[in-house]
Amino acid sequence: MVPMRISNKLGIRKILIADEVIGCSQDTSLNSWVVIKDHALFAGVIPLHGLNNPEWGVRFPDVTKVYPKADRQIALDVFAEANLPLREVYSIHVSSERQVYREATGNAALAIGAEVICLTGVHATILSQHRKKEESTRDCLFLGHVKRHTDFDEEAAPRPAEIDAVYTCAMRILSR
Repeated sequence: MVPMRISNKLGIRKILIADEVIGCSQDTSLNSWVVIKDHALFAGVIPLHGLNNPEWGVRFPDVTKVYPKADRQIALDVFAEANLPLREVYSIHVSSERQVYREATGNAALAIGAEVICLTGVHATILSQHRKKEESTRDCLFLGHVKRHTDFDEEAAPRPAEIDAVYTCAMRILSR
């Protein structure tokens, strides 16, 4: 929460989150990258629980446009230019590793059309929208690296070219 509060104070309007996700669809392979186009929150605790400080923003911010299509398209273009696959997917968010019960969570995600499970980044996207009404909206691009999959126990690490592509996405989005 603290980094988002600080970014509010600094007037930062664009946020790129690159985080590990857990794949749960047969179409989402280990070590692949995805760009989140929307999410469902399955977390037991939401990041805006507790007392609301009006200085930080409205109680329930609008998160219907948190992942702008233009930014997602930039990411798709950058990855294509680098000959790296990138797919747009829906995700579910759970609040901790303990909530990921492999098949149960994966099946729940698939039932609503989600292909990946996020553990941390979606909280940041919700917080990125927690602002005063008069403040301008904040765009968020969420790139997920499929480090694990609900179907097997292997783990993967991003390759240097993929890190370069994430960096290029950030630079292009900031420059527009």
